[in-house]
This record gives sequence, structure tokens and C-alpha cells, in this order.
Amino acid sequence: MIENKVNILINLLKDKLQLIDQYFELTQQQTKMINKEKVDKLNKLMDKKSLIFQKIEELDEKIDNNLNFIKNISSVNQIGELNIPKNLFLEYQNLKEELENKIIKTHQLERDNKSLMENKFAEVKAELRRVRTGKKTRAKYYQGATQTSGYFVDKKN
Repeated sequence: MIENKVNILINLLKDKLQLIDQYFELTQQQTKMINKEKVDKLNKLMDKKSLIFQKIEELDEKIDNNLNFIKNISSVNQIGELNIPKNLFLEYQNLKEELENKIIKTHQLERDNKSLMENKFAEVKAELRRVRTGKKTRAKYYQGATQTSGYFVDKKN
């Protein structure tokens, strides 16, 4: 029974790894869209990432429930304390390690994307500031030139 539950746990981890891979691919695409400044495609990617993230959270809950069930039934604190075949334990360990590495890599890419977006936003703000200043200057300069007829200053007495 415990072996069966560990196999279920391993399958859940494999599913999570697949979702993390999809999330990572979308994050890579996000980097490209940020650089190309394609906002519409960027929004679609973020929506897709959000859906995948929800699925990951659901899987995490199933993984936690399964892991807690195994620990409670076996009265152990860690999977390594279980009396299961070594290859099963090694598969579990390898999956956990692969997941951790992929999550770290994805998190780093997310931070890079955030920084890239902040830089792009700062560029847009600077451009807006420049345009506003130009409009104000132009408005001040042309403010006195609204009259279309000429002035006669010289009067003959």
C-alpha cells in the first residue's frame, strides 16, 4: 500500500514537472515579447502562465495531502525513512531535485523579466516626461502668437 502511494506521489511530481516546464517556456517567450514590446502577446502569455500556476497550486495540494498521508500511516518524518525499494526512493529524490532546479531557474528568469519590464517602463515614463515638457514649451512659445491681425504702434499726431 505504501509503495502504491509513493508511486502516486511520483506521478504527481512528474505532472508538476511538466507544468513547471510549460511555465518556464512561457516565461522565456515572455522575455522575447518584452524585448519586442508586444504588449498584446505579453498579456496573453501572462494569462496562460496564470492558468498554469493555478494548476501547479492544485497539484501542490495533492502532493502535500499524499505526502502527509504516507507520513501518518507509516509514522515517519521523511520519505527516506520508508521501507520501500531503493529505485523508487531514488526516482522520488531525482524528481524532487529536478523540480527544485527548474523552479530556481524559472524564478531567476521571472526576476530578470521583472527587471526588464521595469526598465522598459522607466523608458516610457522618461519619453512621456519629454513629450509633456515639449508640449508645455510649445504652448508657452505660441501663447502670444494667437492674434492674426497686426498691431499698429506708431500713431501720427
